[in-house]
Amino acid sequence: MNSVQENKNELESAVRYCETAISRAKQTIESMEFRQQAASKAWHEQTGREEALQREVADLKLKNEELKTNMALMTDEIEELKQANMGLVCDNDDLKDELEERISEVADLKVQQQATAQTMQLQKEQIAMFQRKMTRLNEVDR
Repeated sequence: MNSVQENKNELESAVRYCETAISRAKQTIESMEFRQQAASKAWHEQTGREEALQREVADLKLKNEELKTNMALMTDEIEELKQANMGLVCDNDDLKDELEERISEVADLKVQQQATAQTMQLQKEQIAMFQRKMTRLNEVDR
C-alpha cells in the first residue's frame, strides 16, 4: 500500500504542479492581454497623432506654396515699382534741368529789365532836358 500511497502522493504533487503551472500560464496570458491592449491603445494614439501631424504638414505645405506665390508676386511688383521709380527719377532730372533753365531765363530777364529801366530813366531825363530846352527856346522867341 505504500507504493499506492506514494503513487497517490506523486500524482497529487503532479496535479498541484500542473495547477500551479496553469495558474502561472493564466497570469501570463492576462499579462500578455493587458500588454496587447496597452500596445493597441498606444498604437491607436500614435496613429492618431501621426494623422494629425500629416494633416498639419499638408496644411503647412499649402501655406508655404501660398507664401512662395505671394513672394513671387511681390518680387514682380517690386520690379515694377523700381521701373516706375526709374521713370520718375528721369522725369525729376528733366524737370530739374528745365527749372534750372527757367531760373537762368528769369535771371536774364531781370538783367534785361534793369537795363530797360535804366534806358527808360535815361530817356525820361533826356525828355526832361529836351522839354527844358524847348521851354527856353519858346521864351526866347516871344
